[in-house]
Amino acid sequence: MAKTVWISMMSGHNPSFFSVQSFLRPGTVVVVLLCLVPLFAGVAGLILPALGYYPALGFDAFSTTALLNVWEPLFQWPGLSQSIWLSLFTGLTSAFLALVITLTVLSLLWGGRFWNWVTLYIAPALALPHVAFAIGLSFLIAPSGWLVRAIAPLTGWHEPPFWLTVNDPKGWSLILMLLIKSVPFLLLMSVGILHQLQPQRQLMMAQSLGYDRIQAWWKVLVPQLYRQLKLPLFAVLVYGITVVDAALVIGPQLPAPLAVLVLRWFQNPDLSFRLLASAGAIVLLIVTLAGLLFWFAVERLLAPLARMVWLNGRKQVRHPVLWLAFSTLPVLALLSIGANLVLLIWSFAGRWRFPDILPSVTTIQYWQHHASLLQEPLLLAMQLGLASSLTAVVASLVMLEYQNQRGRYWPLLLPCIALLIPQMTLFAGLPMVGELLFGAGVDQYPFLLVSFGHLLMVFPYVYLGLHGAFTSFDHRYQTVALTFGSSWSRAWWQVKWPMLKPAIVSAWAVGFSVSVVQYLPTLLLGAGRVLTVTTEAVAIGAGYDRRLAAIYGLTQALLPLLGFLFARFINRKKAWQG
Repeated sequence: MAKTVWISMMSGHNPSFFSVQSFLRPGTVVVVLLCLVPLFAGVAGLILPALGYYPALGFDAFSTTALLNVWEPLFQWPGLSQSIWLSLFTGLTSAFLALVITLTVLSLLWGGRFWNWVTLYIAPALALPHVAFAIGLSFLIAPSGWLVRAIAPLTGWHEPPFWLTVNDPKGWSLILMLLIKSVPFLLLMSVGILHQLQPQRQLMMAQSLGYDRIQAWWKVLVPQLYRQLKLPLFAVLVYGITVVDAALVIGPQLPAPLAVLVLRWFQNPDLSFRLLASAGAIVLLIVTLAGLLFWFAVERLLAPLARMVWLNGRKQVRHPVLWLAFSTLPVLALLSIGANLVLLIWSFAGRWRFPDILPSVTTIQYWQHHASLLQEPLLLAMQLGLASSLTAVVASLVMLEYQNQRGRYWPLLLPCIALLIPQMTLFAGLPMVGELLFGAGVDQYPFLLVSFGHLLMVFPYVYLGLHGAFTSFDHRYQTVALTFGSSWSRAWWQVKWPMLKPAIVSAWAVGFSVSVVQYLPTLLLGAGRVLTVTTEAVAIGAGYDRRLAAIYGLTQALLPLLGFLFARFINRKKAWQG
């Protein structure tokens, strides 16, 4: 009977269901258009200036001369090749190391007694924004930082050593920061994937054939996990190549990564640099695609070797390399904790001379002085976060429910394609397209423009967070409710909603935190008129006032932390009620 009811619903005989279905389809079309059209518009808004067409600056005709005037200075820019190499090196290295550490930790600890410690590490590591963490890490590893102060009594140092551990020209400090932030994200994505793969059953079957647990993991589960982890991994890779906010704080400066260099061109008071910046953003897109193609090429080259290892029949081997990779996780966790602590200490430091391990004088006057200045950017960041995250949750539910009714889910690449396009390429071109289509009046609503920009980046993360819950949901529960005469809407709210509520609240928290940390959408779409705690933290974090940088870094971390705590409270309350 349940099957009959379900078939009748799909055929549209239930009026309540038909009305909902008629809303889901146009709603999905609107969401897809809002996701895809800005992507093409942003790229188009860069291609035109890169070809020498920018009416606002008087360049209103295409010509070979205009084209040469744009691209010739770009290729002659000092240090351009080093900037491109830095972007590729930092992005590829951090993504590869994060993947190795993630797979190693899962193979050694999944389902064991220490796995709960790993889950406790994930949430706070994700809650601290990149900029705030970059500020704290720079305080930790700087020549006058906490780590050097800790060993100063042993070495007899009375002055900071001449080490270049922050803003180093090779980008290792930026790689370290990206690695510490990427591993928790990949672990979180892996947990959702593994719940669908049912690892315990597969491990038991492999172990019954004589394989030890670690060999079973790498030969049975890792190939399946890697295949489904590619999209989050590529998002990590693209972010590493195109990162701007954290790179301004802890990354190389002379030369800077390409994304930072392009941003400086956009911010140059000489408006003719806009053409150069547009061409640079196109090059950044090409460099990002080159990084993805390089990853695919290496994957293809290593595939035969990996296949030989998986099929060699060896059931028990020693794993010193795995344990070496695993040993990096406690180091990364300690660095993460240390960065948070030193950030907190610096915000209250009055006098802190080298090599003292703690300040000799503490004070709250810096907090008191800047409390009033923090209120407006903090409130604005919260408003943007709520607007974009709640809209993203509704849009994701509409899209996923429509796909569910169709009985077929789309590839994750379609709704999450914004994660694979450099933010600089996307948001630098949108203002020009908006002016061409709607005139200069479009700039009169900076909050709406910035909210829309945040939504473009928040939606993929929310969709990823809800996709697993929707695909694994047992729809027989909803079907049983329908067999008792309940309408489709009532069955959804009383059966499906309570069961999906923990996943929805968690996805909202992730989306809210993603919105709070958005820097480029706020800066480029707001044109400097929308000042959030993130834009202020980046501007101050790249300076020399450590106390002020610590205050703004902690304040930026406050909103994501509150979002995750709220989600945890709601989900725990739900568990108590259950």
